[in-house]
Amino acid sequence: MGSRYRYKSNYDGSDLERNLITFSARVAAACVAKMTTYGIEIRADAQKNRPWTDRTGMAKATLNTVVSQPDSKMIRLTLAHGVWYGKYLEYSHGKRFAIVMPTLKKWESKVMRGMQGLFNAIGRRM
Repeated sequence: MGSRYRYKSNYDGSDLERNLITFSARVAAACVAKMTTYGIEIRADAQKNRPWTDRTGMAKATLNTVVSQPDSKMIRLTLAHGVWYGKYLEYSHGKRFAIVMPTLKKWESKVMRGMQGLFNAIGRRM
């Protein structure tokens, strides 16, 4: 019969664990930064291409994006109206004045390609 070999490592894994946590935090920060940049572009696009005529300018001025990280597995970019009647612009009149969903759909593939590019760049540096 074959003999059994036992090996006990004295390696302290605390450095590895600390480095993995730091790396994870840096990747998350890079993702949030990239999404924030996209948020600025998406907001400008929505303001420029809004399908309604401004009366006071408030609907345009208060269109805004917010990037949040509700948990460690998700980064969320939100485009929203800042006026009470924004919901009517989005849903009334057969959605003829909607800007939020059309803009998000327009940018979806560009954002996802950009995020994939970020991950590819991080992978090449490793």
